[in-house]
Amino acid sequence: MFLEKISPTIFFLFFLAVAPTANFAQQTKQTLYPKIKFKTVSCVGDLNEKTVSVFFEITNPTKEKHVIHIIDNENAKAKVDTSSTEYSCKNYSLGNYTGGDNFLINITLAPDSTILGSITYKDIPTDAKKLSKATFFSYDNIRNTKDEQVPNEFGIIDLGAINIVWQKPTKPKSTVPHYYLSASVGIKSIYFKDGYSESNPVNTSIIYERKIKNLPVTIGGAISYSSHTYTYENYYGTESFSFKENAVYAGLRVNGYFNDYIGLSKKYETYVGISGGYILLFATENTNNSNTAKSGFANGLHIGARRYFTPNFGLWVEGGTSNLSYFNGGLSFKF
Repeated sequence: MFLEKISPTIFFLFFLAVAPTANFAQQTKQTLYPKIKFKTVSCVGDLNEKTVSVFFEITNPTKEKHVIHIIDNENAKAKVDTSSTEYSCKNYSLGNYTGGDNFLINITLAPDSTILGSITYKDIPTDAKKLSKATFFSYDNIRNTKDEQVPNEFGIIDLGAINIVWQKPTKPKSTVPHYYLSASVGIKSIYFKDGYSESNPVNTSIIYERKIKNLPVTIGGAISYSSHTYTYENYYGTESFSFKENAVYAGLRVNGYFNDYIGLSKKYETYVGISGGYILLFATENTNNSNTAKSGFANGLHIGARRYFTPNFGLWVEGGTSNLSYFNGGLSFKF
């Protein structure tokens, strides 16, 4: 009768203080209510993350509802066969609910039902073959067939010695999207310098890129246009001249992305790249001059970044010698 007068919270705190190493199976034998069954299903190690996850089934064989709770505290520990160190919990789950960092999760277990749970331990040595210990703290709010609260069950769940199945290491999947389409304007012309005035204030570009499968690399093409006017005023008696020179650039480009290696937020992307193409130069509005620049091949290097405001749209900046301008920026779409 004494237990029934103690609130579940007070009883829970009292039990944590006086019996932190109690065994769940032993504790439930002291109550009038049937035990919840825990059964280990598998134990999987991740060589990349150096974690081990233990998956288990929780079965309620009774006619009562049970609310199962798990909390990550000092009792959530694991040991391995190759070390005496105790390893702490990274996260845990019950059904579709996940917790960690002393966060309490719970799930209602209906009569005669089973759910899947898991607990993951971190910093596990990758040469370990077996978990010699895998524990966590749990308690059980029991409601009888009349949906009345009855005394809780508390204790340490010990999943016992379990062989670890290590997964083969995998390369990180590239977060680079499959396609890019960018429209930009550029300033500071590479090819038109002293003596030229800008008749087209900015250089315009369209860039398309496609991801190479399973690599953080894109390959694509760019086309750009720019025009500038050159005027020569002769103050020594000979004839002055002027012309408007137009440049059209078409080329290929390859970019390598940093995202997967420096842990950037998905809102940002950075890359470096190379390019090569052909610049077609032709003059219009030509007055008294026949010596304009000639067309030819060009190559360059560049570095750039994108900042996304939606999953598929953002702003883009780039600097280098891979276009008709040293600096380019504009809109970028990914899909």
